[in-house]
Amino acid sequence: MNLDEESAAIFLLYQNIPVEELEIARRTGGVFKAPVGMQLVGRVLNALGAPLDALGDLNIVEYRP
Repeated sequence: MNLDEESAAIFLLYQNIPVEELEIARRTGGVFKAPVGMQLVGRVLNALGAPLDALGDLNIVEYRP
C-alpha cells in the first residue's frame, strides 16, 4: 500500500500467516492482481476472488493489477 525508503505498509490477504510489527518481510516481485472478465458478471466473490454463490468454479483467463 505504501513504500518508503525505510518502511513499507502492506495488507495481508490470508490470516493464517503470522506477522508481527517490525518483522522482516520478503517481496514476491509481483503486484496484486484481481480476476477480470465477463464470467464474473453476476457472481458473488470474496475479497480474494473465490466464488461464494455456489454456482461452480470460475474459469478465469485474465488477471489485472
